[in-house]
Amino acid sequence: MSEEDSSLSQRELDTLFQSIEVAQARVGSGQQSAQVTLYDFRQASKLSPDQVRQVQEVLQNLARVLRRTLGLYLNASVWLETRALSQGTGEQYLSNLPDQPITALFELLPHAPKAVWHVDAPLAYAALHCMLGGKPGRCEVVTDREVSPVEATVLRRFFREILDTWALTWTALGQGSPSVREVVGDLAKLDGEVRHEQVVMALIEGNIAGNEGRMWVGLPAGVLQMILRQGENREGERRVSPSLLSSTGTTQVALQVVLGTRRMWLSELRSLEEGAILDLGHHTQDPVEVRLAGKRKFAGRTGVQRGRVAIEITGTS
Repeated sequence: MSEEDSSLSQRELDTLFQSIEVAQARVGSGQQSAQVTLYDFRQASKLSPDQVRQVQEVLQNLARVLRRTLGLYLNASVWLETRALSQGTGEQYLSNLPDQPITALFELLPHAPKAVWHVDAPLAYAALHCMLGGKPGRCEVVTDREVSPVEATVLRRFFREILDTWALTWTALGQGSPSVREVVGDLAKLDGEVRHEQVVMALIEGNIAGNEGRMWVGLPAGVLQMILRQGENREGERRVSPSLLSSTGTTQVALQVVLGTRRMWLSELRSLEEGAILDLGHHTQDPVEVRLAGKRKFAGRTGVQRGRVAIEITGTS
């Protein structure tokens, strides 16, 4: 890079100072604490062709796994397929959305630009119908209204199921402890989060309980690059490719059943010896907590099957 190319333009300087002013205003109003992040100048605004192929494999694998996990979660037929992947601006992503999107903001990495996952109304309301106990195939989709606060809370669990599945199937993503930040139905709320970002846009076509629709995913290019770098080969480690992770039938995930918990004084702990009995504060008929990969996923009850202790799943957490 020559000396002439290395200088910042006036527009870039203006954007930098505006960002500083916004951050200072938020800190002054008590909204959030200041966060200082060093910019990696080696990070391009767009993904390389090889990185695009990696992301496409990850999303194709996710769609395959979600057919099963969402089908079990909703107790309904689910079909999903990744159809297209492209790069562009957040403004281009927003221009493809309908007037009343049902969208979740994901934080893939702490203190980083948020990812956006939009679900067309037919798919979102079908999922909502199933989660509220409706029978599959009898869902009447009404697309000309906004999602209520109660419905947004329920749909947040739906989006969390998608994100948890993604974190399980993409090891590099799971290392960043991704989370669902908000479910929104107003394009104005998305504008400030997305419009000025370089994003990777993915189109996923699907069908939930007989209702067809599309999912539009907007992933910040810079965040994807950081996640992809975390998944690169490290000294003494082997990289697990997304194609290998697609073999979910032979993939093992840690399953834990928590019968109960108790807090103890150190003096009580020191006095423990063989034969001591600990009261966990639960009755034998109380539901137990079932954790998948360390996260609470199901509720169950204990019993015996063929002479061995067993757990019957009674619901989702």
